Amino acid sequence: MSTRPIGLACLLFLNPSIAHAQAGATVTITTDERFRGRTVSRGDPAVVFNLTYDHPSGVYAGAAATTTIVESEPKVINVRANIGFIHRTAVGTGLELGVVQSNYSRYSSGGRGANYTEIYAGVLTRQLALHVHYSPHYFQPGVQTVYVAIDGAVEPARDWHLTAHAGSLIRVAGGTAGGASRVGYNWRIGAARSLGAVELQLAVSDGGPNPEHYNGTDHDRLAVTLSMVWSL
Repeated sequence: MSTRPIGLACLLFLNPSIAHAQAGATVTITTDERFRGRTVSRGDPAVVFNLTYDHPSGVYAGAAATTTIVESEPKVINVRANIGFIHRTAVGTGLELGVVQSNYSRYSSGGRGANYTEIYAGVLTRQLALHVHYSPHYFQPGVQTVYVAIDGAVEPARDWHLTAHAGSLIRVAGGTAGGASRVGYNWRIGAARSLGAVELQLAVSDGGPNPEHYNGTDHDRLAVTLSMVWSL
């Protein structure tokens, strides 16, 4: 879940054909909206509305809202915005710096309102991206975290994309509510097929070492998700 799929869509900036400002909007319907190996929609289907803007100078911005059905009514579970900058070096790699603000409502999997602010920096190539994120208050006051992530993307055939992600969340200061581990991990592999303005996605993801907890019980974090992304 992201206003800008850091580590994948950011790689498009390295395409020298981009020479003018671009604005975009997408609507994603997914069987389960997940973030860093955990569901944010209580394992239920969700709809994500996403806006992005890219300037040829390297400045970009985005905003997104995620909704799901709770007790037969649509509810907003997350609102997220980010802004950043990518500098293309002489050798073709990109250097990225940005900040993201994410706010969760009580209808999300956490069952309460929570938020975090993260700054991130990364190095991008045509097929790989490495990012380091830092938050001084990750969902809880005083809980400082570092998240390290590597993403990859290849195009084995026209209109087909294969993606992979691996990340580790490290609590460097603050408590670990519920006995959660100070070091966690998550991974995701996926395939996507573009059909004009629509993209179909299949992903398998997992994480640990702790299970996720929602709807009053623990759940395994292994998940298979199907999504349809419509570019407006």
